[in-house]
Amino acid sequence: MCAHLLDEGWAEPRCVQACPLRALSVVKCGDDEFDEMIKEQRLEALTDGSNKPRVMYRNLYKYNTCFIAGALAYRDGDIIRAAAGAAVQLCKDGNKVAEIETDFFGEFKFDRIPKNSGTYELVFTLDGYKPLKSEATVSEASPCLDVMMFV
Repeated sequence: MCAHLLDEGWAEPRCVQACPLRALSVVKCGDDEFDEMIKEQRLEALTDGSNKPRVMYRNLYKYNTCFIAGALAYRDGDIIRAAAGAAVQLCKDGNKVAEIETDFFGEFKFDRIPKNSGTYELVFTLDGYKPLKSEATVSEASPCLDVMMFV
């Protein structure tokens, strides 16, 4: 932690100072304040926590879980438009796991899906169009579905 530099009055270790994205930080605080910081910033440890880790990570789920993503569109005459605001339902073994709406670009993404968790069913609905259905299998990699068209 560059103790020699901190002893000389540096405000932070060299790695924190040199990080161009300011992705690193070193914080001196009490246990209660640290626990509150973990909760507020949704920080996670690499381990199960039984070893009382003092190094925490933000967005760790992006590295140890999977996602299912894709995009929806529809034809408006000769123009293909993004299906913004379409409902996307994620189901596993016939049970609804989550439901979201597509963004402005007609894209959707379900995060925090356990690796090797099997096949999921997706149901897409948009007012004025027939519902679409698809499947995605989650293994070690995150499946990204092709653009699907409402008809």
